[in-house]
Amino acid sequence: MGNCQAVILAAGMGVRLNSVVQDMPKGLVEVGGQALVARSVENLRFFGIDEIVLVTGYKSELYEAFAKDKEYVILIHNDQYLSSGNMYSFYLTRNILKGDILLLESDVIYEKRALGEMINSQYESGVLLSGFTGAGDEVYVSATAGHVDGISKHKDVVNCVVGEWVGISKVSRSLQQAMFDWADEQFEGSLLGDYESDCLAQVAQHHAIAFEKVNDLAWSEMDDAQHYQRMTQEVLPRVLHNDATYFPDKEKEVGALKL
Repeated sequence: MGNCQAVILAAGMGVRLNSVVQDMPKGLVEVGGQALVARSVENLRFFGIDEIVLVTGYKSELYEAFAKDKEYVILIHNDQYLSSGNMYSFYLTRNILKGDILLLESDVIYEKRALGEMINSQYESGVLLSGFTGAGDEVYVSATAGHVDGISKHKDVVNCVVGEWVGISKVSRSLQQAMFDWADEQFEGSLLGDYESDCLAQVAQHHAIAFEKVNDLAWSEMDDAQHYQRMTQEVLPRVLHNDATYFPDKEKEVGALKL
């Protein structure tokens, strides 16, 4: 099956979710009786991902408890989580990555089609997009000739918006290196910076990054209480319905990232 890896970024505090998370990392908040990270790990294993690198920060001991019986989960701790962005968390994985990877955010719920789309993508590197959700705090992606050329929360600063950022990407070795090169320069002054709107938005100007789009994808991030309500009341039922429809044999391993 090869050395199939995924990275989940889970170091943040989720300060806008205090009323929901109650001093817990966002990725460990339960939705439908299952923590978001647990659902992601289950989905990744469904598709044959051998190794999952989980970058922790805030309340890392809770992730240690989550991972203690999972030999396929590797923990990396970002001890600078209070003064760094998620790109620094990704940067900390640079010495253990073995090939092309899937890169995910910990606070996202999504149907299995999301991973299937990226795993089966013909492109060396790409990001997953959805149609427009109207969920609030959206990140928009623009593209020219099929390649990403802008990533921003502000529609007016990107060229031709083609969809919404989901938070699942396929990152080739060459793109990883370009991102880490960007970080080497950036981190001389500050560890702040997001991997998507700061790093990838700039790297995309000289490195081809494609996109896959699923217009009707059921998914949601969880940045605030409004997102949590939407996730639990609207999105979760759609995720469960779509997974049962598209993947009725839930125990079947249906694919693996080709390295």
